Amino acid sequence: MEGSCDKEKFNEFILSWVIPCMNQYPGPNSVLVLDNAKIHHGGEWVSIVEGLGGRVLYLPPYSPDFNPIETSFAVIKSWLKRHRDFVTSCNDPTYPILIACGQITPDMAKSFFKASIYF
Repeated sequence: MEGSCDKEKFNEFILSWVIPCMNQYPGPNSVLVLDNAKIHHGGEWVSIVEGLGGRVLYLPPYSPDFNPIETSFAVIKSWLKRHRDFVTSCNDPTYPILIACGQITPDMAKSFFKASIYF
C-alpha cells in the first residue's frame, strides 16, 4: 500500500483480504486481534466478522514507554534528527535508516527488553 493508512484503507483491507481468510470460531484464523488505534474501531467489517462466526478482540491499552520496539524507534528517530544533513544528502533513503538501526547494540536491545514489563 502506498502512503499512510487511514480508516477507509484499513476497512477496505479487512474486507478484501482478511475476512475472506477467516473461519468460524474456534477454528484456525477465526480471531482477529487488534490494538486500540482509532482506525481499528467502528468499521462495518466487525459485524461481518461476527456474522460469519469469527471474533474480534481488542488488546488492552498499554504504555508505549514499556514497549521495546517503541524504545528502539526512539533511538533511531533521535539519530536521524541529529544527522539530518546526512539524511537529506543521501540518494537512497534506506541507507541512513539502516545506519540508524545499527546504532542499537545488542546490549541496548537487551536493556530495552529488561525495562519492559511485558517480558
